Amino acid sequence: MNQILADGNYTNASPDKQHAYNDAVNHAQQLIDGVPNVIVSPSDIQNALNHVNQANNDLNGNANLINAKQQVTQALDQLPNLNQAQRDEFNKQINQALQVPDVNAIQQAAEKLNDAMTALKQGIANKDDIKGSENYHDADPDRQTAFDDAINHADTLLNEQNNPTMDPDTIKQALANVNEANHNLNGDQKLATAQQDAKTTLGTLDHLNQAQIDALTQQIDQAPDIAATNKIKQNAESLNNAMNQLDQALQTKADTLGSINYSDADQPKKDAYNDAVTLAESIVDHNSQNNASQDDIAQALKQLNDAKDALNGNSNVENAKQEAIEQINNAQDLNPAQKEALKQQVNLANTVNDVNQVKATTSNLDQAMSALKQGIADKDQTIADGNYTNANPDKQQAYSEAINHAEQIINGTPNAIVDPQAITNALHQVDQTKGDLNGNDNTSPARIRQVILHRRLTKGCA
Repeated sequence: MNQILADGNYTNASPDKQHAYNDAVNHAQQLIDGVPNVIVSPSDIQNALNHVNQANNDLNGNANLINAKQQVTQALDQLPNLNQAQRDEFNKQINQALQVPDVNAIQQAAEKLNDAMTALKQGIANKDDIKGSENYHDADPDRQTAFDDAINHADTLLNEQNNPTMDPDTIKQALANVNEANHNLNGDQKLATAQQDAKTTLGTLDHLNQAQIDALTQQIDQAPDIAATNKIKQNAESLNNAMNQLDQALQTKADTLGSINYSDADQPKKDAYNDAVTLAESIVDHNSQNNASQDDIAQALKQLNDAKDALNGNSNVENAKQEAIEQINNAQDLNPAQKEALKQQVNLANTVNDVNQVKATTSNLDQAMSALKQGIADKDQTIADGNYTNANPDKQQAYSEAINHAEQIINGTPNAIVDPQAITNALHQVDQTKGDLNGNDNTSPARIRQVILHRRLTKGCA
């Protein structure tokens, strides 16, 4: 009987089956012991034996164990996140189990382990996303290594082929290690620091306009990693240098606009310079909304420098001077002294207008000199004429002085006269004194009678 009670068919039997067997055995024992009454009927004793045998046959512990193993095995198949080595180990434990409670305990252990494995699997499901993130990309190398090691260990646990890890706490610790390593990644923090550093640098770049600052700030905020942030900072510094160069080029604006090279330049060239200045100023103005790129700035600087270099005021003045010198050389009626004096005026001229004034003077002077020469061309004839020889001495002297002055002008002595009005005045003086000659009047019959009468009166009075 003790052997039966220790056997799994009894220990694993249903409680009612165990109770029925215990009752049958106890009744049989009472018959054997003769308590409480002595039974002498063979049939009663046989019935008691039959009850014991029947109750023994009705024990279902072996069947219950088989059913429990089947159920747990089926339940094991429904736990999706156990690796194959763990399944093999649990199946081994199930096969070796002798008691239903032990089998049920295996199921509970499997479920706990599956829960831990499920949490671990879910916990590293986004590992590729994390490794592709900025928080991992720019993290410190030792932190990246710690995360990689935690992920690799988790993968190893999830994919064990032998020597399985059966302790849920070990699995949970692996997940905790992954979470801690993920939490310790500092790429995002380092990017934020780099972005703030870039913005600080941006604040020191005092040649950028507001539109450029706003655009660069937005680029920094949107930078995906530290390398991109540093590149933006470098671009900002290069942009600032370009803006400084453009600003420096504009510093010559006042001098340029006040120069002869600008004021006497061709109008299209002046317009081109003005347009280039306007464009450059629209870029360097600190409040400008012109978000000019480095290429835009370089183009604006080139346009400004090219337009400035193309100004041809100095060249125009030189060309005008050459034309004036040529005009002076070709002036037929000017004397050498006048030409030299006019050339000096040309050399001293600063503007095209100054040169043109000398050219106008040259033209007027040449015309005046031509007229003056023509005005005294008949001087010898005039002097030989009776209108001169019979003129009053003061009239003769006035004419002679006018002629002498005209000849001095024509000969350029003692000084060169380059005032056309002075030449015209000299000619007017010649014409005036010539017209004032009164020789013909002095030899007219009326004048002769007047003179004779004057002499007689003078003589009688004497």
